[in-house]
Formats: sequence, C-alpha cells, structure tokens
Amino acid sequence: MRTPARIPRIVPGPEDLREAARVITASRTPLIFAGGGVARSNAENSLIELAEATNIPVVTSSGGKGTIPDSHELSYGSCFSPRGERQEMNQLYEVMQAADVVIGIGSRFSLGNPAGESSMLVNINIDDGDLTRIQSNTLPLHGDARATIDALLPLLVAAGAGDRPSPAAAVAAARRLIAYYDIRLKEPQYAVLEAMQRGIPEDTFVVWDVTQFGFYARTHYKVYRPKTYINSGYSFNLGYAFPTVLGAKVARPSRPVVCVAGDGGFMFNSSELSTAVQYGLNVVVVLFRNDSYGNVARDLDESFGGTYGTDLHNPDFVKFAESFGAVGMRANDPHDLETLIPRALERDAPVVIDVPFGTMRIPAAPLPAYVNTLPWTQPQEGLIES
Repeated sequence: MRTPARIPRIVPGPEDLREAARVITASRTPLIFAGGGVARSNAENSLIELAEATNIPVVTSSGGKGTIPDSHELSYGSCFSPRGERQEMNQLYEVMQAADVVIGIGSRFSLGNPAGESSMLVNINIDDGDLTRIQSNTLPLHGDARATIDALLPLLVAAGAGDRPSPAAAVAAARRLIAYYDIRLKEPQYAVLEAMQRGIPEDTFVVWDVTQFGFYARTHYKVYRPKTYINSGYSFNLGYAFPTVLGAKVARPSRPVVCVAGDGGFMFNSSELSTAVQYGLNVVVVLFRNDSYGNVARDLDESFGGTYGTDLHNPDFVKFAESFGAVGMRANDPHDLETLIPRALERDAPVVIDVPFGTMRIPAAPLPAYVNTLPWTQPQEGLIES
C-alpha cells in the first residue's frame, strides 16, 4: 500500500487570528455553524473543545452531522432551514438570525447573508473561493479547520471568551420545542425514523440515498459518532447510497453498515448485489418502496397539478435479493425496522429489507411565491402530449 503524500495544514496569519479572537470575545450571542469541512479535517475533537471552552453553541449543516454528538448539551443539531411553514424550522432560523457573530467552520453556506444582515461571519475555510462570497460582513480565515481552531482557541481563552454563561439551558429548550412540533404534527416519517434509530447501533455507518426519508434524516436523524452519517451532500446523486455502502464496508469490515434508499434510487445500482455477495460484503439495505420516484412526483404534483412518468414497475425485492444469494426480508409495517435491522445485522450475508410505504409527501422547502410564476414551472405547449 502506498503512503499518501503529506499535505501541510494551512493556518491563517497571526493578525487575522487575533482579530477573530477579538470579534468573538466581544460578541454577546455567538454561534458556531459546523460544516462538512470539520469532518474532512478530522477536527471533531477540536470543534467540541472550542464549544466547551468558549460556551458557544453549535448548529451543524447536514454535511457536518456527527462533528459534535447530537446528545451534547451545546448542540442544537442540524434541524435547521430557512424560514418555512414548520415551526421548529422557524425557531432555529431565528437562533441563527439572533447571533451577532457566526463562526462558520468548513461550510459552503448558501448565498444571501446566512448570518443575518447585522451579523458578522467569521468564516474558516480551506477553500479561499468560499470565504467572502456569501456574507456582507465577513472576517475570512483561510485555513484548515482543525489547524485553525487549534491556533485560535488559545487566543480566545486568553482573551476571556469562556467567561460567558453556558447556553445549555437555551439549547435544551430549543431541542424540546423541535421534538414537540414533530410529535404534534404526527408526521409518519418521524415515528419510522425513531424506530430505525432504536434498531441501529450508534457505531453504524449509515449511508442515505436521495429519498424522502433521506431528506427528512438530514434534519432529524440523530448522530452520535463522527463520520457515521454519510450522504451525497449538495450533489443529490440518485442511486448514490448502495455503491457507497459497499465501499464503507470494505474500509471498515468490522463495523455495521446500513444503506437507506428508495426503490427508484436502489434500482440504479441494484446489480451490485452480485458484488456484495461475491466479496462477502454483509451490508444491510433498508429499502423504502412506494413504487414511484416520490420526490419527483411531489414536485410535479405541487408545480403542475399532476405527475408524469414517475410510477415504477418494481420486482419482488425479496426474491430479487435471493436470486443473487443475498437475504431478503419484508416488513409488515415500517415500525418493524426496530427489530428487523438488528436481525439483519446478525446475518452472515448481504440483506435487503423491503419496506412497503404508501404515498408520502414530505413537504419540500417552501419557495418564494414568485418562483411558481417563472416560465419553466409551467408545462410548455408542445412538450407534453395530452
């Protein structure tokens, strides 16, 4: 095996670090926004040390899930989105907007002042192209996430940044409010996700495809170990999860590995079951089947008042798995996953769990009203035959 070349970790200059320490120490309501760059830099422990030493709470992006345990008293989690109809989303959006300083670590963010018009963004990023493009008030720190945190933290401690009171009570109150709205709304995917959470060991690598449960998991699935939550990120590659889960199992053969996919996404690469059987890659596939491209069907229905070409003609997935020499299981009810997943993980073979699920409409992120008036949101004459 070849040894990879050593790459030096970039650290911002001392003047920039001192300026950042001054801004953060002077802030009243700072917040850390941790992205996937924290995990890429192996900076999870440094992130936790930063939060604890300064009493600054943490929100993670979906790419940053697991960089701080969801059980940590300073973690809001990643149930975060721009303003929408869901009350818990509004709650954490207001948390972000109320911060006078946001410390972004390894996050691309999105356009449009994510830290709020009057806030300062201390933006730590290894990609200098992402440092100043998204926030009018930015203090850019060009550097590796771990090396930059490790260089910045002593300056913050020396400046007294840890003297502020702990926000743990406020974080706990916000998390209780999120759980309250989830239970009150009685969304079916919430109860199913809870059943899965109880059936999946904490050290399991879970790879999520682009599926309605995958979208929901980005905000609601709890992660307690670094790098155990894996998805396709902002690329949204349908069919991503099953090949990726095989790679995860090769890399960590002693750890449990689970793929969560919809029927449409799984069929993109389902022939790789032969690879799993041939090489003894004992992964578990949780396959939510509604015989359609559910996300596409929802979007078409909401924008066009109907669906076009989204129905699927699927095989019997239990027999399909068995035809490769894998194990096929079928859930009578999605909540059975609490017991089916542990049983599947005990098998000495790849396992596909077929989970029939009816039509599910996880709301898409609310869009501004003007979007539906754009020409591309309406069927154009001649493109769709009646």
